[in-house]
Amino acid sequence: MTRTPPLSKRLVASLIGALIVIGAGASAGVAGPGPQGRLPAQVAQGQLVTLTVSVSRSGASCSAHVRYADGARQPGLKPARVVGGHAAWKWRVPATAAPGAANASVSCGSAGSLQRQFDVVARPRSAPKLTVVKQGFTLRYKPAGGSSASFGVILRNTSAGEDALSVNVLVNFVDPSNAVVGSVSKTIGNVAAGTTYNYGGSLDWQGYPTVSRIETTVTVNAHAPKSQRFPGLANVAIFGSPYDPGYVGEVDGELRNEDKRMTLRNANLSIVVLDGAGNVIGGGTGISFAPVPPGARILFKAQNGFNALKLDQAASALVTVEPSWGIGT
Repeated sequence: MTRTPPLSKRLVASLIGALIVIGAGASAGVAGPGPQGRLPAQVAQGQLVTLTVSVSRSGASCSAHVRYADGARQPGLKPARVVGGHAAWKWRVPATAAPGAANASVSCGSAGSLQRQFDVVARPRSAPKLTVVKQGFTLRYKPAGGSSASFGVILRNTSAGEDALSVNVLVNFVDPSNAVVGSVSKTIGNVAAGTTYNYGGSLDWQGYPTVSRIETTVTVNAHAPKSQRFPGLANVAIFGSPYDPGYVGEVDGELRNEDKRMTLRNANLSIVVLDGAGNVIGGGTGISFAPVPPGARILFKAQNGFNALKLDQAASALVTVEPSWGIGT
């Protein structure tokens, strides 16, 4: 007497010689009743994937589904017709696909079905590079004694997808003999992917140094996928000092919270000042002094670091906001 196998085994067995090839990674044999398959141990986020099955029934319509570790489904997998004994799908694993075990399933109706599992691993992320776009300074010898320098450095994160975190910026003031006569160091929390950071500041001396140039060294200590959001800026303007005629006293403007849900708790402002030809002549800093609810705006006044700059030379200001966000006030 011949024993008839259960229906589920007969359906799986009907996918004769089924082969699943996902990506180009190393594969391992998958044994068991029905078709034999090969399944890569891993695929990476962003990798191009090909899924191919061999089906004995030509003309059958097959559907494919992929579910990632967090339950998200791969979009765009349309039904495929079996031609020449094969059906195939191609897609690219999303760059944000959850790492971990993922499941691929194929159903060809009465011709049978097949399921396989593969692992998604995080795509190796290269550290972002920060370049110095422009830099400059102004040195002022004060009538009452001592000296003050205002400086600005414009940094650019050239990465499209990686924020630069814990960025150390060292600015040296160098005399004509190439000796360092002053240094300023700052750690910037986040230089967002694809953005420019305008680093402004100042340095005071008791004496009268000669400074011929500044040199800037940038070190990125960590990085992470792009996530930073920024408030808007408007009506940025430069004003003279009422106590020091002819010199810059402050840079004012509006911070606009364009987020619909989050409150802008506070913000640090870093500013670079340019002359009429677009050259960096200095910079400074400021802060916002109150929370800004969603959809609201607030005036900021940045008053630190500008007193070496002559008002008639200061044509425009570039502002970078380092925001802190939260829910509610």
